[in-house]
Amino acid sequence: MRILVALAALSISGGAIASAQTSGPPPGTSITEAHARSILTDAGCTQIGNLSADNKGAWHTTCWKGGQPTAMMVDPSGNAMPDPGTSGLTEAHARSALTDAGCTQIGNLSADTRGNWHTTCWKGGQPTAMMVDQSGKVSAEPEGGLSEISEASARSILTDSGCTQIGNLSRDQRGMWRGTCWKGGEPKQVAIDQSGTVKIGE
Repeated sequence: MRILVALAALSISGGAIASAQTSGPPPGTSITEAHARSILTDAGCTQIGNLSADNKGAWHTTCWKGGQPTAMMVDPSGNAMPDPGTSGLTEAHARSALTDAGCTQIGNLSADTRGNWHTTCWKGGQPTAMMVDQSGKVSAEPEGGLSEISEASARSILTDSGCTQIGNLSRDQRGMWRGTCWKGGEPKQVAIDQSGTVKIGE
C-alpha cells in the first residue's frame, strides 16, 4: 500500500512538473503570454499584435489604444504601460491608421530609419504620397519626401481612366510610369506623372 501511495504521489508530482514545463512563462518572465495579453486587454488595448518577451521578463507589443496605435509593454509585475523603449509602429498598424484616415488602394509600405512609414494611397480622388509617423499620426508626405506612385496605383489610375489590357509598366528617370493599354478601341501609349495625371500618346 505504501508503495502504491508513493507511486501515485510521484505521478502527480511528475505531471505538475510537465505541466509547468509546457505552459509556464519563458525564462526570465514572471507571467505567461496569455496573461500579458489579458492585462493589455484590461488596460484598454485592442488589435494586440505579436508579443515578445525581453531578457528582463517584460512583454512588448503594439496595440490600438486611445484611438491610435501605441507601443505597449507589460512589466514582470503585470503592469501595462506605454513602452519607453519602443516608439515604432508595425506595418499592420500603419496600414490600419491610413485606412482610418480615408486611404484606399494602399501601396507597399516602407519604414525609414526614424520609424516612420511611407506609401502612396488613393485619397481625395487622387493618388497621394502619405506618411505615418512614430505616434501613428497620418499626414501627407512632406516636401522632399516620397512622391512616387506605386505600380499598383498606376495600374489602378489607368483602369479608372478607361484603359483595359494594360501591358508592362516601367518607370522612367523622371519618375513617370510608361506602358501601353487598350483605350477607345485601339492600343495607346500611356504615361502617368507623379501627380497621377494620365497622358495619352507620350
